[in-house]
Amino acid sequence: MFWILLLLVTLVVLAVLWIVGFAVRGHSGGRRRYSRSRR
Repeated sequence: MFWILLLLVTLVVLAVLWIVGFAVRGHSGGRRRYSRSRR
């Protein structure tokens, strides 16, 4: 049953990352910040 908990945690983390990524992409200055951070 432990693997079920791991799967749930992984799904939650993926959902959070997806939401954060969408929020960053939605920002108008997201690309500039990303480009500047990369180089």
